[in-house]
Amino acid sequence: MASAVVLRNNRVGVETTGVTVTVPNNPRAKLMYYLNCMCVVLNLENKGYDLTRLTNYQQYYNLSNEDEQALVLLCLKLSPDVMEGKCIFLNPDACGDSQNEFFNLKAANITVAAVQSVVVGQARVAVKEIMCYKLSWLQNNFLEPITVLVRKIKEPQQSRPAITYGHSSYSRPAASYPRNNYRSSQTSDSCCTIL
Repeated sequence: MASAVVLRNNRVGVETTGVTVTVPNNPRAKLMYYLNCMCVVLNLENKGYDLTRLTNYQQYYNLSNEDEQALVLLCLKLSPDVMEGKCIFLNPDACGDSQNEFFNLKAANITVAAVQSVVVGQARVAVKEIMCYKLSWLQNNFLEPITVLVRKIKEPQQSRPAITYGHSSYSRPAASYPRNNYRSSQTSDSCCTIL
């Protein structure tokens, strides 16, 4: 059974754990930052996942194409529409002046409920903290970068001309990502399964 935490409008007694960071203006770096945020809220390291290479967003340029594909796949498995209402919450008021904010689960004064754990692949993963965010944070750090990188991955390598001469009629396929409405209609599921 999941233990629930409730985030009230009263922030007295709530322990915030977030720090201010600067994320490079690059889709790969932004998606790596998103994954880093998911690693803050989920206890992935205790399940044998070494995500250091995929979460070091300051060195986004060191990722290989294979790493980039792994990053995209993992972020899709940990997407906001899957994690919303479990360990991340669209709650602009809770963020204050920040775009997102992390809260310790031991703080009992938090308008949302969080589950105790989620299932990632075959492993149950503990929820360590919760994260509240503004829609602009989601747009900047997940929706836009995932769209760019999915489009890049879907585009066949052989169809990318190294040099273009004259007029090119080539048009890139649009990436699609199923978007949730990201409103505060939460369910009370005790866990989620990420396949």
